[in-house]
Amino acid sequence: MTFCSRFIQGPTRFTRPSRNPEPSDMIKDMYLFNSAGESIGKGSTVAQFDNQLLVQAHRYVLRHCDELECFRREFLDEEKIKHSPSTSLTPSTIEKLINVHFPDWLEQKVILDAGSGITEKIRALAGKPSKCGMWYSGYIVNGFRFHTMSREAGRLTQKSA
Repeated sequence: MTFCSRFIQGPTRFTRPSRNPEPSDMIKDMYLFNSAGESIGKGSTVAQFDNQLLVQAHRYVLRHCDELECFRREFLDEEKIKHSPSTSLTPSTIEKLINVHFPDWLEQKVILDAGSGITEKIRALAGKPSKCGMWYSGYIVNGFRFHTMSREAGRLTQKSA
C-alpha cells in the first residue's frame, strides 16, 4: 500500500510538508551556537534567572565549548606553575579550579588580549550571561515536538506525569 500511495495524485503523507520543519539557515545564523531545533511560538514572557542557575549554565558552556579548549589548557598550565612543583594537581582539584576560577580568568584574558585573534564567539562566551531570557511553550528537535507541562494541561492527547 505504501508503494502505491507514492504514485497517487493529491496529498498523501509523503507529499505533505512536515509539521516539524528543520530551522532555516537564516535562523541558524542568528545564534552564537548551532541550534539543534527551533522554538515553538513567540517568547511570551521575559524571565529573571537566579544567580545559581546562571553560574551553572555558564560553567557548563565554558567546560563543553570546543573553541575554549586551548584557553582551558593555558589556564591549567598557569595554575600548575602557581602551585609548588612537588605537589601535583589531583583531578578533583583541577575540576574545582576550572569550575571556580576559569570563568573570571577567561574574562580577564579576553580583556587583556583585546586584539590577538580572539573571535567574537569567544568574547561573547567570556562575558557573564544575561539575567533575562525568554520562556517558550515548546521546542522542536530532530522532528519531534516537546511542550511544557503548562501547555499540555487540559489536553486529552497528552499525559505528562
